[in-house]
Amino acid sequence: VFALVHVDRLAGALERVEQGSFVAVLLDLSLPDSQGLASLNRMHASKPGMPVVVLTSLDDEVLGLQLLQAGAQDYLVKGEVTGSLLRRSLRYAVERKRAEVELRRSEIFLESIVENIPHMIFVKDAGQLRFVRFNKAGEDLLGHTRQNLIGKSDYELFPKDEADFFTGADRDVLRNCKVLDVPEEPILTKGKGQRYLHTKKIPILDENGQPI
Repeated sequence: VFALVHVDRLAGALERVEQGSFVAVLLDLSLPDSQGLASLNRMHASKPGMPVVVLTSLDDEVLGLQLLQAGAQDYLVKGEVTGSLLRRSLRYAVERKRAEVELRRSEIFLESIVENIPHMIFVKDAGQLRFVRFNKAGEDLLGHTRQNLIGKSDYELFPKDEADFFTGADRDVLRNCKVLDVPEEPILTKGKGQRYLHTKKIPILDENGQPI
């Protein structure tokens, strides 16, 4: 159940949202003091993270896409709104925003683990085997900054015989979709000489079981 508070101007709405405790905003794009996407942008600037459902007089898919890209959780066409539709849209907006917050918290948690674990972790894309992720332990071990690594292949960073070995193992993992344990893997670091790594190569699969 939602208790609605009606305000007829954006300025008043921004003031109420700042002062009160609201779970969502139902925003008309045709207000006396503000029109169109500017209203949505001003609401987001004033109250970042607030779920916003937009009311518009135009049944326009292009406008709807623009609204969603600008951060609206949903949009409704005036004249087609029923009580049940409004409740469902607001409930969906609130639940979706909560899910986004929880997902972001999870991403931050995992990011912290990857960055602070004392072992090198790297990710390559399955197509061209270019580095797309590298953690701080990897930077410290290899002597390369992630800025120098991201987007590059082994052939741009290491001697050809090493690059052949790395990419051959990578292709085996992608072909078999199984973890590969490499007990001893020589690697020429930048400014730190030759090192020998114990490496595990792990295929990351999509929802269809294909390596990505």
